[in-house]
Amino acid sequence: MKVEERILSNLENLIAQYEAELTFLQNRSMNKFDTTQLPKVIQNMVKLATAKTPSFSNISAVAVSNFVLSHLFGQIRPVINDPIYSDDKIGINTYSIIISRSGSGKDSTYQALSKAVSEAHELIASQHLLELEEKAKQKFIRDAKKTTPDLDESTVTRDAYEHIIDKPETTIASLGSTRGGLTTSLNRMAKHNFGIKSLFASELGLAIQSNSSIVEVLELFSTLYDMGESVSPEFKTQESKEESVNGMFPNLLGISSPAPFYTEGNVRKLLVPMLTTSLARRVNIVFSNASEEFENEYIPENPTERREIQAKARVVLKEYTEELNKHFVKCVKHALADPVIMFDDEAQYIYDDYKSYTQDLSKYLLLKDGDSVEGIEMSGRAFKMGRIAAVWTLAQNKRIIDAETLKAAIYFCDYTAQHLSRFAHTLELKDYEIFINDWEQGFIDNVLPVDQAITKGYISTKHLHKGALENFLKPVNSKLEGVATVSYNDKTNAFVFVPVIKDLGGDYSYRAIQGHLKETPIPNICRNRAMEALGGLLKVNSSVNPFVEDTTNFVILTVEHSFLSMEMLSKYLSKTNHFIATSKDSSNHHAFTLMLPVNSVIKKEDYKYVSLSIANQLMIRIAPEMCEWDVLHFGYDGSTVLEATQPANLFDISGVLGNLASGADVPLLSIKPATKPNPATIAKYLQDDILEYKQVLIDMLNASSNPLLLFATIVYDMKVHYVSDDKILDLIDNVNSSLIKSIDEQTKQTYLIEPFVNL
Repeated sequence: MKVEERILSNLENLIAQYEAELTFLQNRSMNKFDTTQLPKVIQNMVKLATAKTPSFSNISAVAVSNFVLSHLFGQIRPVINDPIYSDDKIGINTYSIIISRSGSGKDSTYQALSKAVSEAHELIASQHLLELEEKAKQKFIRDAKKTTPDLDESTVTRDAYEHIIDKPETTIASLGSTRGGLTTSLNRMAKHNFGIKSLFASELGLAIQSNSSIVEVLELFSTLYDMGESVSPEFKTQESKEESVNGMFPNLLGISSPAPFYTEGNVRKLLVPMLTTSLARRVNIVFSNASEEFENEYIPENPTERREIQAKARVVLKEYTEELNKHFVKCVKHALADPVIMFDDEAQYIYDDYKSYTQDLSKYLLLKDGDSVEGIEMSGRAFKMGRIAAVWTLAQNKRIIDAETLKAAIYFCDYTAQHLSRFAHTLELKDYEIFINDWEQGFIDNVLPVDQAITKGYISTKHLHKGALENFLKPVNSKLEGVATVSYNDKTNAFVFVPVIKDLGGDYSYRAIQGHLKETPIPNICRNRAMEALGGLLKVNSSVNPFVEDTTNFVILTVEHSFLSMEMLSKYLSKTNHFIATSKDSSNHHAFTLMLPVNSVIKKEDYKYVSLSIANQLMIRIAPEMCEWDVLHFGYDGSTVLEATQPANLFDISGVLGNLASGADVPLLSIKPATKPNPATIAKYLQDDILEYKQVLIDMLNASSNPLLLFATIVYDMKVHYVSDDKILDLIDNVNSSLIKSIDEQTKQTYLIEPFVNL
């Protein structure tokens, strides 16, 4: 066994033992954030926040609460002074970044929670003012005694030294703050016993887009997090020289929509690398899914109910604001008397084991996966968890971190770590994959205006023409195959999602009789038959129509001549449910009847469009009148039948339904023009319609459930446009080499070259 493998194996064993012993890690709700795991006071802050802003998730409300509380208690600079945590005295600062897609409520949530601690802030401010006044008084006395040694200090009034009383530093830093300005302000604060800086950025992404210097501030905060220290960079000019900082632990809360992270610009270039490296082990990331983000939303049935809800919310806001204010005044008074925080014996054991567990897990992940975000975050999880536990301990009017508070902080940090992993994963997605992901999670509706798609970062302004929008949708629809399709409607300038209306019953109804009728309708109705019964109809003399009522779940195509033989077509459809049978002349394998069960119901009025679309995808030329819903199709005794039933997939028509919804023209298979176009026209087609969208083709093929068939249609399209065989082969090889799963040489010859040689 290699050294690396032995280390990984040993770590796996050790991690498993820790997980068995840390029983509180088991049976936790990790799919839905459970607020009952938190201290009561934190639960109350969440209730206050969500009463004010129902569009905010519970876990986002906790992140804002952490910032509000660490900013409050940070003003009196409590420290964790316990050797289990650190050999040094450590501040209780917290860093959080909320990536919120709802785009509403962040400021009002912060303001509501800030009101709940306002009286405690006033108490601290009054104590700070007393300190500043006393320092000014003593300075006045020292200076006065230089000229009046026998000065009677009892005669000195406030009027005498009022002009030299320092003004308190602003504690909330603005987005316009510079790194140098912050270090100067922190050092002025450090001269006194009160005050700390906290950065609240309600539009962090947008701010960085317009001012990249904010990243320097975040770098400073990243440095200060661990020990409250930063060293002045030596390269600074004298005019912009930055001061060193010692013993100051600032707080950070950044809130942003996800869009700036997905588009090219300062955020992606500057902030993303920090979030996935240095900030990962210091910050709690909240990136809620749809079920979390909308968990407190409730749409009333009528205006009366809405007014009742609003009235109840106002009562909750008033009661909790008053109650929390009284509580936190008590907490601050207690903390002023004793600002030192420690662990009790049980919490010490838990912290020590959890720290060892997470660090071993971090080593395992970094060794196994390289510099993974999960591994980097895990390396600092216990350290940041300890600070959150300390903040929550102060919020409970305690000084000793107990086991229950520590477990609650572990739960919060473990849960937000999932959010970081999910966010890091989305950063690796392509724009169209993010588009799909957000729709699947419920963040966008089935109709999305193009301007909103730009705002959310799915597309850029360079896509603002019909051709580019349609090409953006090609890999989207390949990826959503069998689930939904998306089209662009130029009349409404919007993307339209059409979910597949799946028929999950597996039963098929149709009209059929023995023998060949010449007139419609067929009187005999056959309901709820197995799929295999469809193929049976093609083996005997029969008349068939797919409609019993107004919908059907399969398509019948009667093909008089196809350049592909039925055997080749069956090979393309080998993983798709199908039946193909020869017609009257059983020796002619280029004339056949095709039955295709599909993955959605089809209305009578849509049947022709769907049938022609399927024919187009299968490179079948068919007369439009043969695709009407009431056309009769025939089976023949003694015909050759090829089929695929189980295991196989239903033919996907989601893209067809999307095209139908967008108003695209009825498709007809392209036919080679009688006269070959000039070379310039051929070259332009190749450039404009194929090579320009090479990456789109690759993405489509990677996502397709039947890449061979899709690739074949691309080859067919080039052939009918007189693209030379050499250029077609070049494109096949070029695209194929870029696929996740390349097509082998034999398959390429059989499916992509030989069928089209004589076309």
